[in-house]
Amino acid sequence: MKKTILITGATGYIGGCLMSHLSTKEYHVKALARFPDNLLSRLPSKNITVIQGDVLDESSLQKALVGVDVAFYLVHSMGAKEGFEELDRIGAENFARACDRCQVKKIIYLGGLGSSRDQPLSNHMRSRHEVGNILRKSKSRVIEFRSSIILGSGSLSYEMMKSLVEKLPIMVAPKWINYLVQPIYIEDVISYLLEGMEKEFSENKIIEIGGATVLSYKDFMHAYAKEKGLKRVIITVPILTPGLSSLWLSLVTPVYKTIGKKLIESIVNDSVVKEFSQAEKFNVHPLSCRDGIALCIEAERKKKGERIWYDAVSSKGLSKDLSKIKFKKTLTSCYMGFCNNEPKAVYSFIQTIGGQTPWYAQILWKIRGFIDYLCGGVGFKRQRRDLNHLKVGDPFDFWRVIEMKEDELILLKAEMKLPGVAYLCFRITPKDKGSIVEVESIFRPYNFFGIFYWYLFLPFHFFIFKGLIKTIQKGVSST
Repeated sequence: MKKTILITGATGYIGGCLMSHLSTKEYHVKALARFPDNLLSRLPSKNITVIQGDVLDESSLQKALVGVDVAFYLVHSMGAKEGFEELDRIGAENFARACDRCQVKKIIYLGGLGSSRDQPLSNHMRSRHEVGNILRKSKSRVIEFRSSIILGSGSLSYEMMKSLVEKLPIMVAPKWINYLVQPIYIEDVISYLLEGMEKEFSENKIIEIGGATVLSYKDFMHAYAKEKGLKRVIITVPILTPGLSSLWLSLVTPVYKTIGKKLIESIVNDSVVKEFSQAEKFNVHPLSCRDGIALCIEAERKKKGERIWYDAVSSKGLSKDLSKIKFKKTLTSCYMGFCNNEPKAVYSFIQTIGGQTPWYAQILWKIRGFIDYLCGGVGFKRQRRDLNHLKVGDPFDFWRVIEMKEDELILLKAEMKLPGVAYLCFRITPKDKGSIVEVESIFRPYNFFGIFYWYLFLPFHFFIFKGLIKTIQKGVSST
């Protein structure tokens, strides 16, 4: 009889990679997602069942966990600006109770390496360990893997390190880059998770896992530079605080300021395996850091990276519960133009905007993105998965695709810091052997400050969106 497996965090980096592996095996796989549409367009197999649910909503977990044999708990709230410890605690408690009610046999949780022997744990790492403790109070068998930083094309740690090394020939870095780390390649992490799913355990286990190489973060960056054929100079200084360092990271790398600060605060302990006996019982032989980096670079060269860490909506912090907000009103501004091309051609071209085709008045978009960085938001440099095609759920710049109707409509939702909820809608209507193109900005303010914000920026709309229509008209006619 097939085992039934549930993956939480399926839109995230680890969850997505695990889902791809499980889809090729003889299991019945369920994927839990707060926003199922973000996942449906990129499922590796039609045999995977996507279920709407949220670990912060205990009632939604019941349907997802019915009949489940093994549940993977791969969610955490690091993107939340404040109160992430409480959110993690509530999510773990809800999940543990729901697993008990549904008689789930095993929970597999991926936490983080860290020891308080030398220094107290950071808030983030202490929260990760607390989640494991909460899950172990359930009646299910709980296997907690504690991993060092994960090395994979699209992983947060790898993308941060890659951006630093590639963009800065001379790097002035804080003293935390001298701490030790044991990077583990993503495929090795997945191998541990899959074997942990099949192994029988007589008691709960905490299993520390890491790669074959222990080195400093500084040496980690030098290893990447060597593999890429780059010469880099790294100078360490003691004056960069976590706040300054996180701002510096957000300017140079894809990491948001909020997440960057938590990452840096977590690097107060060496992230290395101290207890080897449990991991040695697994048939996994982790790669060295150098071999892992080489495989990441090769995957990028062949464009085989399936996931990136900011795929998950929670990577930018938990959104407000819109169902509980009484919006003041809905504000819109709409601009339109005519194209001498059929809707299919127009639809195809619009998908390239923000990818192969720059935004009109790109500098203004970047300035707005920079302001968002300073406020701890996602900014304007999330890269496209595909420069010419979009799918529902794709994040890019400070947008996320939430709806697509072939040759008719593309709807984007803003994920920047705003006093409301913002959308950008492209509509295409056939007319006289051509097409009418509409670009509509839609804003739902939370309060009167949101209304003020809308009218403050409204004069820019005419210039930017009229120009955007001209970009579409010119681009389509030249294809």
